[in-house]
Amino acid sequence: MQPGSAGIHAGAIKEFVERPFGLTRPCRQESLFSVGQASLPAGSRGIRAPCFSLQSSLGGKMPPEPAGWKLLEACPALNRYRQHAGVPRLNPQLQPEFIPCSPVCFGEKFHSISMGKQWCRWSSWLIAAWAFGASLSVAAAEANPENDKTALAVEALSKLQGVNLETNAKLKETVLKILEKTRGTPSFVKLVQQFNLSGQNRGLLEVALAQPSSDSGVQAMRLLLAGDGTALVSETLAGTNVLAAAKTAEALGHTGGNQTATLLLPIVTEAHRDPMLRRQAVRSLAKTHDGADALLKLAQADRLADDLKFTASTELNQVRWPEIKTVAAKLLPLAQSQDAAPLPPLGELVKRTGNPANGAIIFARANPGCIACHVVKGQGTDFGPNLSEIGSKLGKDALYESILDPSAGISFGYEAFNWTFKNGDEAYGLLASETNDEIAVKVVGGIVTRYKKAEILSRQPSKLSIMPSGLQAAMTPDELVDLVEYLASLKKP
Repeated sequence: MQPGSAGIHAGAIKEFVERPFGLTRPCRQESLFSVGQASLPAGSRGIRAPCFSLQSSLGGKMPPEPAGWKLLEACPALNRYRQHAGVPRLNPQLQPEFIPCSPVCFGEKFHSISMGKQWCRWSSWLIAAWAFGASLSVAAAEANPENDKTALAVEALSKLQGVNLETNAKLKETVLKILEKTRGTPSFVKLVQQFNLSGQNRGLLEVALAQPSSDSGVQAMRLLLAGDGTALVSETLAGTNVLAAAKTAEALGHTGGNQTATLLLPIVTEAHRDPMLRRQAVRSLAKTHDGADALLKLAQADRLADDLKFTASTELNQVRWPEIKTVAAKLLPLAQSQDAAPLPPLGELVKRTGNPANGAIIFARANPGCIACHVVKGQGTDFGPNLSEIGSKLGKDALYESILDPSAGISFGYEAFNWTFKNGDEAYGLLASETNDEIAVKVVGGIVTRYKKAEILSRQPSKLSIMPSGLQAAMTPDELVDLVEYLASLKKP
C-alpha cells in the first residue's frame, strides 16, 4: 500500500458491511479490495473523496489511483458518491487496470486483467450492502452523516426487488432498522411498499398528514386504504384534532379512490363539525366522480349548508365531468361581478396579475367599502383585522376566498355574536371586551356600545362572518384582480 495512504483493507470493509446490515458472510478474496484516499487536484484539499483500488493478492501492489476513480465512474452507486464528494471525472483516455463492475453492478463478478480471474461471488443484496458499506467508510463530510448513511442504505435496499423477507430473518431485521430511521419521510413509504411491510399504518399516516398533496403522502394514503388502515383513517377524520382530520381529508381527495365519498360525505352533512374540515371535505369530494355527484345531490335536496355552497360552487364548476359541470352551473352558479357576468374560477383568478395602484383606489372607495372596516398603515376604521401586512400572511388564493366567501375563514377574535336583551333589544357585532359586570360590543363602523350582563337574555355565536358577502358585485373582474394585487403587496417592511 502506498505510504501515507489512508487505506482500509477488505476486512474493514466487511466490518462496515456487517455493522449496518447485520451480515456475516465475508468476501472470498479477503485482500481483493482496498479503500484509500485519492490524490485530489489543487484546490480540493480537505475533501474526503472515495477511491476504490484493486490490490494484488500476491504482491500487495496498488494500481494507479485513476483506476480507482474509473471503478467509481463505472459503478452507478459509487459514482454518485464520486460526484457528491467532488472527485473530478477521469480522463477517458486512461485505461483501468481491471474490468470494473457493470452499470447494473450488483450481483456481477469482479476480476483483474493483470492478475487473472479472481472471483468474488456475492449475492445481489450482499453486493448492495458492500457498496453501501464501502461508500460509508469514506463519506464526504456532512452536517448530519447519519442521514447520509440512511440514504445510502435505502438506495442499496431499493435494488432488491421481489425479495421475500419472511425467508431471510437477518435481512428483515435490517430492513426494519432502516425503516425506523426513515419514519416520516418518502423513503419510509417506498420501503413499506417495496417489501410489503405490515403493521406500519401509523407511520404511513404520519407521512400523509405531513405531505397530503405530495406523491409520497398520497401514496401513503393509498397504501392505508389498500391494506388494513381504513379504520385508522376513519378514526383520524372523527378525532378532535381538526388539523389532522383536514390533512387526512386532503390526502384522501388526491388518491381518487372510490372510498373517498364514503369516508368524507358524512363530514359534509354534520353541521357540528369544524367549518374548515367540512370545506376541505367538499374540495376532496369534488375530485372524484362519485364525490362530486354526491355533492350535487345534497344541493338538489337542499341539504348542502349555506356556508359550504361557495366552496362547492367553486369546485364543481371546474370539474372534468361535463354532465356534473352543467348541472352545477345552474344549481350552484359562480359568483357574479358588477356586470352580472360569472367570475372566472378561483384557479384562474389567482393566475392573473393586477394593478396594485388601482387596487389601492378601489380599497378606499365607498363601494365595496373595505376602508370602512379595515386599517392599512394607519388609514381606515379599526373594526376588522388590520391589513397593513396581510400580504405576508395570506397568498392570493386565500385573499380571493376571504372576499368571495368571508365565512370560509374567520380570524380569531373576530367572531360575531347575536345578543338578545330582556327589554327586547338585539345587538350584532364583535365582543370588544368583557368584565364581570358588562360587555362591550363593537359594530360595523367601529362604534362600541356597552351592555350590562344582567340585561342579557341570550348570546349566540354566528356561523357567518361579520364581513358581508357579495362584495365582488361592486367591482368588475379586473377591479377585483387589482384589489387582490394591492392587498398582496401589503407586506412587512
